[in-house]
Amino acid sequence: MAMDLSVWHPPDALGLAIGDKDESLNFRLERLRNRLISDYGATGLHRIAIAVYEPKSDELLTFAYASDTPSPLTQYSAQLSDSQSLMNLSRDWGTRIIHDLKDIPKQRRHSAVVSDSGFRSSLTIPIIYNGKLYGFVFFNSREPEFFQGARLEALLPYARLVGLIGANAIREARIIRGTVGSTIALSKARDIETSAHMQRIGVLSGAIAGRLAAKFDLSDEYITMLEQFSPLHDLGKLSIPDNILLKPGRLTEEEFDHIKQHVQKGIDLLEVMVSELDIGSNSQMGMLRDIIAYHHEKLDGSGYPYGLKDDQIPWAGRIVGVADIYDALTSERPYKSAWSKGEAIDLLRRESGTKLCPYCVDALIEVLEDPESNIS
Repeated sequence: MAMDLSVWHPPDALGLAIGDKDESLNFRLERLRNRLISDYGATGLHRIAIAVYEPKSDELLTFAYASDTPSPLTQYSAQLSDSQSLMNLSRDWGTRIIHDLKDIPKQRRHSAVVSDSGFRSSLTIPIIYNGKLYGFVFFNSREPEFFQGARLEALLPYARLVGLIGANAIREARIIRGTVGSTIALSKARDIETSAHMQRIGVLSGAIAGRLAAKFDLSDEYITMLEQFSPLHDLGKLSIPDNILLKPGRLTEEEFDHIKQHVQKGIDLLEVMVSELDIGSNSQMGMLRDIIAYHHEKLDGSGYPYGLKDDQIPWAGRIVGVADIYDALTSERPYKSAWSKGEAIDLLRRESGTKLCPYCVDALIEVLEDPESNIS
């Protein structure tokens, strides 16, 4: 039987198995899976996965996983209402055991993909925290009838542990997402275009990361966080006076130096946010800091504020940097007219490999030229 994880306190031995919250959720799940194999002989535990539930859209989204093979489901979403068994779990707080996926006559797409990847049996529990559904934990094995008897009893506490760390990660991400929403609303009151720019950066950054995912092993957790957090890239501009930020003409050298201070001011605001919200240090805040601190860096060292080069610039900074430049070029600002998509792409191509990450530039152009993409 599942339970409300807000009132469940795992034994210390379980907590030690999951690792440090500064690490990515995927890494922590893999550490746990390896621990269960090495210390408890659970050699048939071939996959651990977390799906996040978004109540507003009724969507289940792939989020984190650990397996000895690439995940069969990435960047995938499905309606919770389309799965009666998961609906029942979310309502009854039950535990679902499937002894052999091949015995299910009419499989949903996600179940079919998992089954076709060689997984035969599964254990699923809902992630319930303070009475709310946050998602689901999935344990899978390539062995039929793996989850039963003493083995099932031994693995259930670890499934709950995975649910607890998943709930904490999702809750903290939503706190940050709430901050993003508040910042966008505040920016809209000040300047409608700035708030629209923030929202577009989230869409563009997520799209770039999605295109890079397979080549550079970017997880669904990474892509989701990048899309949700990247609108805060210019957080420090909240402290820039309107007479400079919204100036309808060319900035003086002194004014531009003032603008460039928004990076450090953003980092300072982030530290205050971490302290006030009691989020603490974790991989999510690390990504947000990378976005704020490094999105103006350039591969040749000509960027600011640190003059980093090449691989010194984290992926989050490189991705958001390209998205930021494209959207700035194609948007009307007080001091310039909007460039056409073609003109902006030409500039990105000219600076690709010298100032801008060529992989990020190519990924964005792929998105922009994809007839099935809604991004322009």
